[in-house]
Amino acid sequence: MKYIKSVVSMLCLVVAPLSMAAYPSINEAQSCQALVDFVDIKVSKIGDRYTKNDIALIRKGLSAYSAYLQEDVITPGLLSFYGGNAKKAKAMNKLFYRNKVTFMRHLNERYSDQKLITDYAYAINQCAKKSLPKGDTYWQLKSSLETIIRLAKLEKA
Repeated sequence: MKYIKSVVSMLCLVVAPLSMAAYPSINEAQSCQALVDFVDIKVSKIGDRYTKNDIALIRKGLSAYSAYLQEDVITPGLLSFYGGNAKKAKAMNKLFYRNKVTFMRHLNERYSDQKLITDYAYAINQCAKKSLPKGDTYWQLKSSLETIIRLAKLEKA
């Protein structure tokens, strides 16, 4: 029995870091979602600076990625963390929403210009490395980030 406990303990020590490395923490995913939502709002307020098609392409990818983070990472993560207690998971999600508003306000103070910059694409790409969507969401996000970079480079020219 003692031997089995030792083997199980060793397996936990080996497997836990591997499984945690495959997925971002809930806090990381929530921070990424706040960043994505901030950029999406920023893009929606840019106005005539870029074409409507470019703005629609960017927003489509950002919205899809934000939904992916919520539906496939954050909500299941909170439910798992709270042992399936949907009430506690929902309460924690509400708390995050309040914090997200503050986080987005700070981002808006830091990035007050109404133009696209490569920092946005870089930061979202770092998030995607930790929580990469699949299928259409992946391609929509990729197109979105490529468009942000292309337009940001035009700003510098």
